Amino acid sequence: MNTERKIIIIPGDGIGKEVTNEAVKVIEHINHSSCDVVNYEYFNRDADFYLEHGYILKDSDIKSLTDGVDGILFGAIGDPRIPNMEHGRELLLKLRQSLDLYVNFRPIRAVSNCYSPLKENRVEGADMVIFRENTQGLYTQVGGSVAGVDGTQAAMDTAYYSTHSVDRIIREAFEWAVANDRRRVDLVDKANAVTNIGQLWRTRFRKISKEFNHIETGEHYIDAYCQRMVSDPRSIDVVVSSNLFGDILGDLGAGVVGGLGITPSANINPQSGIALFEPVHGSAPDIAGKGIANPVASLYSLALLYDHLRLDKWGKRITAAVDEYLQMASSHKTPDLGGEAGTSDVTEQIISLIDVS
Repeated sequence: MNTERKIIIIPGDGIGKEVTNEAVKVIEHINHSSCDVVNYEYFNRDADFYLEHGYILKDSDIKSLTDGVDGILFGAIGDPRIPNMEHGRELLLKLRQSLDLYVNFRPIRAVSNCYSPLKENRVEGADMVIFRENTQGLYTQVGGSVAGVDGTQAAMDTAYYSTHSVDRIIREAFEWAVANDRRRVDLVDKANAVTNIGQLWRTRFRKISKEFNHIETGEHYIDAYCQRMVSDPRSIDVVVSSNLFGDILGDLGAGVVGGLGITPSANINPQSGIALFEPVHGSAPDIAGKGIANPVASLYSLALLYDHLRLDKWGKRITAAVDEYLQMASSHKTPDLGGEAGTSDVTEQIISLIDVS
């Protein structure tokens, strides 16, 4: 039985173009090896487009990115010619908010101990998942900057959360924990200092957790939890947090298991089924064009995309192949993992490990 899906690919800037190109190689390999075909179209919006046209995403573009589309694969955004990242905010934040991609899902696993800066006995077996609220908080761009008469400047950014938004991300974390046989969900906040938002999150967390009384729970401050993530990453299971704190924890967790180059993420609206998948690393302009970018995070993100497309057989096989590659002492590694391999070398080796039987 033939199965066809359609996705949009947004390469973005810098190494985003390179790692999405590697993901396309995997898509083509599976397309030619099976009846499960993923068709793709490019949506090329990057710094060059922004500098030429003065915008990067219009409201009318949203329709073309969703009609008849089953998912979006994103590369990375950022260019030194636009130092304030205006085009990045206009693209990513607009997509997250316009499509209501309120779940930022970040699975973080220590696939191999050798990539972590921590001692082996601390990181071995670490397998944490972060649910980051993705549409509100400090990322809503509410605020401004005012110049005073004495030449000083005052700036303000406002964070806000609604009960509706807090409830749905907390519920997603618990429901995922149940579906995946996880034992614990932790809430991470700064309720002792950011009291109003903190109490809203804690009140709703306690209420919703009663529906899942077989799941252990904990409430933690962000500063202490960061210390715990470094000192005892294996103790962390499922985490739910606000937009800002979830972002910080996601990058810290990636560093604990080996770096941003091996960590994927998904931005999901579970109700509409719309989702965008991306590596958590940036555009890395310092290495762009050198052919040494690590494609692993993009390939793991592609695996999550296949799962979302209900082609989870291929999602599992891509994940298994990347896991095997990372665990092989003899495999070719890019410089961020201590090797000298090129981007395409890594992808070719991973493709050779994908089971297409």
